[in-house]
Amino acid sequence: MKRVKAANKHGTIVSYDLNYRPSLWKSIGGLKKAQEVNREIAKYVDVMIGNEEDFTASLGFEVKGADHNLSHIETDAFKQMIETGGEGVQKLQGRGDHLRRVITATKNDWSAILWHDGKFCESANIPKLEILDRVGGGDSFASGLAIWVPAIQRSA
Repeated sequence: MKRVKAANKHGTIVSYDLNYRPSLWKSIGGLKKAQEVNREIAKYVDVMIGNEEDFTASLGFEVKGADHNLSHIETDAFKQMIETGGEGVQKLQGRGDHLRRVITATKNDWSAILWHDGKFCESANIPKLEILDRVGGGDSFASGLAIWVPAIQRSA
C-alpha cells in the first residue's frame, strides 16, 4: 500500500491488475478482507485491469444478468458496471477487461474492452481461440494495455 500511495503522490500513473485467489486470503479474512484491501488500493489507482470475475470478487461489483459462475456475460451489462464502478474507484482514468469464456482448457472465446476518457474501445471477438497455456493470459493483456493507453492519449 505504501508504494501505491507514494507513486500516486508523485504523479506516476498507477495500474493495478485485480486478481483474487481465495487461498491467499483464507487465513487473513477471506473475500471480505480482500474486497476491503482492494477498495482501499483503488483510491490510488489510475488504470484498473481485470476480468469480470476479478471485478466482482476483488471489489464486490455486480454485473447485472451474470450467473454465479459468470458463464455468460452481456457485454453491455459489463460496460455499465465498468462505467458506474463503485465507491472509491470513480477517479479511475481507465478500466480494462479481458472477456474470456472458457470452453475447454485449450479453447476460449476471447475479447477485450477498455473504458478510457468516458468512451469504450472494443477488440475483435475471437471465438474458440486455441491457447497453448492459459497462465499469463491476463499479464499479456495488461502488457498490451500498457502500450495501448498512451497511444490512445496521444491520438486524442
